Amino acid sequence: AQLFDERGTGLILRGRAGKLSKEDRQVHLDEDDAYDLLKRALKAYRDTHKQYPARLVIHKTSPFNDAEKSGIERALVEV
Repeated sequence: AQLFDERGTGLILRGRAGKLSKEDRQVHLDEDDAYDLLKRALKAYRDTHKQYPARLVIHKTSPFNDAEKSGIERALVEV
């Protein structure tokens, strides 16, 4: 995963390995892995900038599945 601030400064985070879905033949994270990846990304941003980002955009090369959406929402609620 890549994280960029408003100046375009980037940071690369390693997430856990996704699994190939039999439903749509795309690679997806499970809920806990999506949660963990976003929590670590937000922590890295906050550690650098001393605050959370005012805006968050999450891009992915394939559609999000329900588990990924749930993990992302859970991380955002906690922040």
